[in-house]
Amino acid sequence: MRHEIILFAALSFVSHPVLGQGKRQALPAHREVVQVSADDSGTKPISHPTFTVFVGVPKTMHFQSSLTLNSAYSAPIEPWKLGITSTAFWAGEPPTADDPGNLSSAWDVDWIETAKKQNPFYVALPYNDVVDGHTKPEAKNIIPWFRQVYVRDGQSVLKNHWVAIRKGVKVCYAQWEDVGPFQIDHWQYVFGNERPRPNKNRDAGIDVSPAVRDYLGMSGIDSCDWRFASDREVPPGPWKPGEQQVFSARLVQK
Repeated sequence: MRHEIILFAALSFVSHPVLGQGKRQALPAHREVVQVSADDSGTKPISHPTFTVFVGVPKTMHFQSSLTLNSAYSAPIEPWKLGITSTAFWAGEPPTADDPGNLSSAWDVDWIETAKKQNPFYVALPYNDVVDGHTKPEAKNIIPWFRQVYVRDGQSVLKNHWVAIRKGVKVCYAQWEDVGPFQIDHWQYVFGNERPRPNKNRDAGIDVSPAVRDYLGMSGIDSCDWRFASDREVPPGPWKPGEQQVFSARLVQK
């Protein structure tokens, strides 16, 4: 009996570090890297189909035109915002008697030129994280991906973020490129549970580009569901740079 106890203790002593080593090997280190670049310059009033705001970015600040997140960046799946009225808008929309047009965006004073090379699938949502050249104080607390992509004061963390838009059974993906419709500070709706504020366009809460409208078969004023999407989850399609499919989007018409 004594020999058996000694043998058991010896085996236990030998096996223990082996088990510990196996456990260490089963827990590899995990690292996430985020690469960010963005672009804006100029301080001037800008126009939008439904309102005018100020970019407020000093001319001394020069950024690149895109915000890129590598495949390590991901975010929790956001819930759909259901039954949101949508309106159509486009970069380069000329001004009219009751509409200031859309020659610039909230984050790009030369949007009419930039849009010639940008993703034709884009949207506007009613919140701007930059005012008078500075990042709004509440932005770090209300924008889910703020800490992953923040670079410097006054540089938007919203521009180019992906949005999924659904109409019926069809879903497309677009990038956030402007602010509107009507509102520029309704974060309680954009990032919270409020509904869009009342407005003359059937309480519209999202502007969609002609490419989004045509892909989903929507009219100028319609209804859709939308939610934020991470870079990782966006599938191949006509909305992805380098993967543009043949798609006739009427970029100069409603």
